[in-house]
Amino acid sequence: MHVLLLRERLAIGEDILGLLLLCIGIGSLLTMPMSGAAAVQFVIAWYVYRKVL
Repeated sequence: MHVLLLRERLAIGEDILGLLLLCIGIGSLLTMPMSGAAAVQFVIAWYVYRKVL
């Protein structure tokens, strides 16, 4: 339902909306490895901090 409202509000066609949704999905897949690496570094830093103090 929200997608239909967005399409009407932006006044774009179904093809452009589909391309935008595809780009969002591809961007998410490309950034997942970086997010995972950042999360691991954060957990390691937190664990070390907890052991030191």
